[in-house]
Amino acid sequence: MTHITIFVLSFPICLYSTKITHIKMMYVILGKTAIPTILKTLADNLNSPQDLQLKILQTVLPLLTNYDSVHDTILAEALLLCFKLQESRSQVVNNTAAATLRQLVIYLFDKVAIEDSKFDNDLSGNSKTTFV
Repeated sequence: MTHITIFVLSFPICLYSTKITHIKMMYVILGKTAIPTILKTLADNLNSPQDLQLKILQTVLPLLTNYDSVHDTILAEALLLCFKLQESRSQVVNNTAAATLRQLVIYLFDKVAIEDSKFDNDLSGNSKTTFV
């Protein structure tokens, strides 16, 4: 299992670690078991400087879109990160968090629609449909 823990030692280390985590999530390199640890670490760093808050928002999006196993509590925690950052005093972080939330909600509703369609096709006996 590969995962990165972001230590609250210094800002440059946190920013660099978050960048590496973001890259690993983009290419789905991290194991599914590392996701709760990453979310907790990101949540612990919400009161960081603006650059790190923006990097946290950039990390949440691929976490939800690239890993199918993210649901229930993990999904709620990821969305909560965005909601908390939307309350930021920084207008840039606030707007970025709002945009990230919009993208995530649209993605989640699209995912539910696909799963509902698949379920309906399975009930009707037409299981030949392929989903991307």
